Amino acid sequence: KVNKYIKEFRPDIMYVHNAWFKASNSIFKVLKKSNVKILIKLHNFRYSCTQSYLSKKHLQNIESCNACGMKKNDTLLFNKYFPESYLKSLFVIRYSKKYLKILKSENFQILVLTKFHKEFLSNFGIDENRLHIFPNYLKITNKPKEFNKSNYIVYAGRISEEKGLNELIKSFLKVNVNM
Repeated sequence: KVNKYIKEFRPDIMYVHNAWFKASNSIFKVLKKSNVKILIKLHNFRYSCTQSYLSKKHLQNIESCNACGMKKNDTLLFNKYFPESYLKSLFVIRYSKKYLKILKSENFQILVLTKFHKEFLSNFGIDENRLHIFPNYLKITNKPKEFNKSNYIVYAGRISEEKGLNELIKSFLKVNVNM
């Protein structure tokens, strides 16, 4: 189906947005055959957390992973990325190993949000000339004229433990900023 759509539409550029474990790795073979410029946007480091079958190799002598939130005492031997399932964790590790191999070996252009992420991928062996910083941002055009004087936090993102929202809220309450 994808081949059919590519032939019919004949795009100049194809953009793959954060496909990790959502799309089959075989999609990249199809895209490569199209001879169209491919841009892949990465938003996170999950591919890094799932490069090893062993939790010891994933955590590398740290108490918890800054990318996925896994803690040393969450798992024994196996890098159980999904706490509810060994099988799903096994599949995601296999997927991620192939995914990173594709990112390293193919001539796709890779878009990341920060300079840190660009350097991180470069250290993983991806050619720096294929890595580009393309940040997400909000352009605010209408600024509110008045703010409520109460303390509040605005957070935009997925609500999950590894995002560190508990720490954000605790830190905010500790600072006790007067508005």
